[in-house]
Amino acid sequence: MRRSFPVLSSVAVSLSLAALAAMPACSASSADAVPDGGARNLDASVPPPDDAGVVVPPTPEDAGQLPSEKTYFYAHTDTTLYKIDADDPQLALQLIGDFDCVGRDAGLVTSMTDIAVDKTGRIVAVGKDTIFLDVRVVGSRVVCGPGVPLTGAGSTVAFYGATFAPAGVLGQTSETLIVANSDGELYAVDLQTGALTIVGTFGTVPSRDPNGQTYPSANVGKAWELSGDLAFLDNNGSPVGFGTVRDCPNPPSSSNCSSSDSLIEIDLSKLAFGQRTVITKRLLGRITANANCGSLPAASFGRMFGITAYKGEIFGFSRGSLITRISNTTAKACVVADQTSVLSGGFAGAGVTTAAPVDPPR
Repeated sequence: MRRSFPVLSSVAVSLSLAALAAMPACSASSADAVPDGGARNLDASVPPPDDAGVVVPPTPEDAGQLPSEKTYFYAHTDTTLYKIDADDPQLALQLIGDFDCVGRDAGLVTSMTDIAVDKTGRIVAVGKDTIFLDVRVVGSRVVCGPGVPLTGAGSTVAFYGATFAPAGVLGQTSETLIVANSDGELYAVDLQTGALTIVGTFGTVPSRDPNGQTYPSANVGKAWELSGDLAFLDNNGSPVGFGTVRDCPNPPSSSNCSSSDSLIEIDLSKLAFGQRTVITKRLLGRITANANCGSLPAASFGRMFGITAYKGEIFGFSRGSLITRISNTTAKACVVADQTSVLSGGFAGAGVTTAAPVDPPR
């Protein structure tokens, strides 16, 4: 049965790119199938928050347009959210604040595992088994709002990757929140109830990548694990998607996995409610150092728990606190910044608006 929910208005968007741009910078698993193959409407329906104390952007002359076309990345540790100017060559971190729902005292989630950013700049935060739809910036805090449990994938499943699928994907008239787990499964999220519906998998590890890099024989034919994160973009109505995955001998176990991640392109047209279809369009390659960037250990390109996409590049945010530029065609990479001295525990996730400009892989 098709369920229809009203679309969230621009007034109800709690956290926008414009609002954050106005802040001062500081350095720094299986669900029920849809009956009869019918499409499920997952349009967001979130009541407008109480705006007291919220950072409010200036109202543009045209209410339908954001006041700035500048693109920002958002990256976070287990506890703290940052923003980054996508056009900054140094990709300097600008502190936003701490998530108020994370930690022993908060009692909601022990860590934030990822974020997703829609076309308006609205941010949804994701814990291992909870989503937060009403994320707001109040002073130096990131207020999560009520958490919605993710249900329908089993009690042991944890989610580490999230992105919005642009309107039109999955037959929806508005954007759909997609989350992924370390088992290599992708689920659509009903933003009203937190119910999950499987929409695809990453497939299996081949013997070698397009650049001639070989994978360990013990890992070949095994399911790709999410390393990792997702980034989907609208691309002027021709959506593209990317993911960072890892090859392991005994998925979903993370033991003895390869030290470097691999980059895949995702075919968003293959996402389907209730289906375990392989949605990997092609393997772009194991992420390795660009010849112009010198020799770097493979571990420099692993555990990229957050990724964003912008123009012709993927930007990886690793658990080792590294920020990396990656070609979205060859998977060759350069480390841009080491934020070890700034961060506690490294990056846990990242996101960028689905409206960000992107050059599809060649």
